[in-house]
Amino acid sequence: MTRRIATTVAVLALVAAAFAAGWFAHRPPQPTGSNGVPNVIGLTTEQADIRLQQAGLLLEVRSIGGGTDRVITTQSPAPGGRLVPGTSVEVSARCFPVPCPFPGTGKTIYDPCTCASR
Repeated sequence: MTRRIATTVAVLALVAAAFAAGWFAHRPPQPTGSNGVPNVIGLTTEQADIRLQQAGLLLEVRSIGGGTDRVITTQSPAPGGRLVPGTSVEVSARCFPVPCPFPGTGKTIYDPCTCASR
């Protein structure tokens, strides 16, 4: 009987180890980044684009009108959070959308005020 218990415990340990290995191998990507999400409020969309690229993130602009200086008034997620590299940070900027030409196959316009695309 003791041998049967020892065998059962060994099998359960192997199943648990296999489950844990599979979970770690296939879990969703964890947010990373040395600086997290930078604060881009108060910057122009061009300045924010550079700062976010340096952090490994992408810019997504939403026009709110109210001016033509393209200054960012809000951002989401908030500064200091952590995101997976390549994730977009959505900002609201004082600008008016302009008619943009087709950006090209496979590209999208991420700043409707300057027609910037990627």
